[in-house]
Amino acid sequence: METMNQPSKQTELLRAIQQKDSYNKFCVDCNKNESTHCSVTFGILICEECAGKHLELLGMELSYVKPLYQDVWDTFQIKLLENGGNKKFWDFIKQYNMELKDINAKFNSNPIKYYKKRLFALAQGVEFNQEQPPRNAEEILNRGVDGAKNLGKKAGEGIMKFGGLVGEKFEQSGVKEKFKGLFKKSND
Repeated sequence: METMNQPSKQTELLRAIQQKDSYNKFCVDCNKNESTHCSVTFGILICEECAGKHLELLGMELSYVKPLYQDVWDTFQIKLLENGGNKKFWDFIKQYNMELKDINAKFNSNPIKYYKKRLFALAQGVEFNQEQPPRNAEEILNRGVDGAKNLGKKAGEGIMKFGGLVGEKFEQSGVKEKFKGLFKKSND
């Protein structure tokens, strides 16, 4: 229910956000109740029951929850919701098979921590370059192999550079000339 605290233009904007996407109409956590609240932290719309679970299990410091139409929202909070939304969140958690996980497990996971950082960067309009967490064992292995290849390449380049510097120092010191012909095979 709307109160006097929330400006009507803000209420209209929040209703538009809720109505523009069918995923926003219903709670992204339980998928059954109508959305009445928002976890501002994750830019998602949730029902009153799940909002209570967020507060109980996660606390306001991990999931800042507020009713959609009873409080005043600041510009940044609205940007989080505009850049987030239930569809984007659902598509993200689906990559990690987390759709059915309980609230505590889901929102304390590394993928969701990454999602939150990325959402905040989008809302602030800043570049975000952190690599998305691996979705499965194959991605973990591939990243490990790629990392090892890059490390090997850098090590090889370092050895070649070092060898070149040693050769250069030998030449500058005249040592190379002294050894010239020393290891030649004789044709006797």
